[in-house]
Amino acid sequence: HDCALMISKSGNTPEVLGLVPPLKRLGIKIVSITNNQHSELGAESDVVLATEVDESREPFGMVPTTSAVATLAVGDALAVALMMKRGFTRDDFAVFHPGGNIGHQLRRVSEVMHTGKALPVVGSNASILDGIVAMSTGRLGHVIIAEKDELRGIFSDGDLRRLLQAHPHEDIVNLKLVEFATTTPLTIGQKAIVEEAVRLMEEKKITALPVIDDGILVGMIHLHDLLASKAV
Repeated sequence: HDCALMISKSGNTPEVLGLVPPLKRLGIKIVSITNNQHSELGAESDVVLATEVDESREPFGMVPTTSAVATLAVGDALAVALMMKRGFTRDDFAVFHPGGNIGHQLRRVSEVMHTGKALPVVGSNASILDGIVAMSTGRLGHVIIAEKDELRGIFSDGDLRRLLQAHPHEDIVNLKLVEFATTTPLTIGQKAIVEEAVRLMEEKKITALPVIDDGILVGMIHLHDLLASKAV
């Protein structure tokens, strides 16, 4: 059933009271937030949420200051109570709030991840040189090792630097990449929300995550993607 939420400090605001007769004719319940429950609006309301606060904080005792804050608090409480009553979820929030920082954080990983030809992937027999070429082409600072869409590992530019420091005088470019890769990397599902990817990257101090769906590699999400999507 529809209801109208009407707000008036005095409860006698003409512009607000003018809406009462048509609302009554339509059978719409009236809920009012007012500082005067004995006002005309209070008398016409089905439910009165009386703030009844003192405006003595300002010199004239009539300017809406304390009552404005109280009204805002009551409105917030109503909104939260309604969300809980209706079982409003994060998914619902994402649908109705696509913009702004909150909306960006509630986007799905699948909406911002790299897929297809944009994904730097090599096979399990690839050499370190193959990995370097794929990493440079992909420009994500990582290369994924996979076989028939099954994730076998991930190798980062940081791994490459550490490898070169450990073997400064050795010819390593023809060695198998998978032998130096992280073979059990952290992953995330494509249906996860971007906020989860941000939190995981922050906790583990990493900048990229392979994206998995039912055990199959479907993409990769990078910190740069999260920055571009304004999720960070």
